[in-house]
Amino acid sequence: MKIAAAGLLVLLMVPAFARSADERSLLRIKTLYGETAAAISRALKGEEDGLYANELVVNSRNGSWRGSGNYSKKAVFWYADPPEFAAAEGKKGESALAKVEVTETAAAINRYAEFLYGNGELLFVFRRGGDGGTAEERVYLQDGRVIQCLNGSQGAPVDVDPSPLLREAAYWQEMFLLTFGGPAPASKKAHPIDSWLTGCMEKEPSTQGANACLGQALVRWDSEMNRVYRELNGRLEAEKRNTLREAQRAWVAFRDMELAWLGEFYGRLQGSMYGSMLAADRLEVTRKRALELDSLLDVLEQE
Repeated sequence: MKIAAAGLLVLLMVPAFARSADERSLLRIKTLYGETAAAISRALKGEEDGLYANELVVNSRNGSWRGSGNYSKKAVFWYADPPEFAAAEGKKGESALAKVEVTETAAAINRYAEFLYGNGELLFVFRRGGDGGTAEERVYLQDGRVIQCLNGSQGAPVDVDPSPLLREAAYWQEMFLLTFGGPAPASKKAHPIDSWLTGCMEKEPSTQGANACLGQALVRWDSEMNRVYRELNGRLEAEKRNTLREAQRAWVAFRDMELAWLGEFYGRLQGSMYGSMLAADRLEVTRKRALELDSLLDVLEQE
């Protein structure tokens, strides 16, 4: 009876622990936002210890824009050091970017957005305006997932798909690097399954549609993993094939336990977004293994 009670206590603590971790991330992001805003303020006043800024202006002469009339767009890139300084420290050049502010006017529509980064990772997005008027949205992210999204002046929590935000944030990082005259960072060609999933989720943006896309992508990644495993197995000597077989069996056992744990973890959280997060995490377990095996196959092909 005591053992059962202890087990129940652990399970009840899991959601609380998750909330605590997200709360710590939220506090960290809000602190960074305040520090960045202060550094920008110092820069605007010409004081020391501020950030540097590059600007990208579209239609700076306010010429009549086809289909819109008056149109203008301005992006301000705030950064601590030029990208080459970050590269000299073994970091990616875009990690120097702290914040992007984007202002856009098209006829009577005004839009404003902020993208806050930490060490190259998107942490926060603020958006205001659009066809609906002055609606506001604040999205907090950690490791590519949304940990909180607040919509409207009252801060009502809502679900949001982070994929479009992550793509736009990556776009502005590329534009930031281009303001220094260098080429955009070379991007590794996306795997066909990843490209398919992106297209599927763009066509089915609802939570139910996204979950269906993730489920189909999981089936595709499972087939891809089995295909790569068979090909890799066929190119190894007998002894190495035995070792690979045992390793794969151990991974399957790990996968089953990991999926059971994820199902139990997310199953106790309230909100439709957690179903999507579960589907994405389940997908990533198999996707990661497929890519690991594929990288080993690449090694053999380079010999």
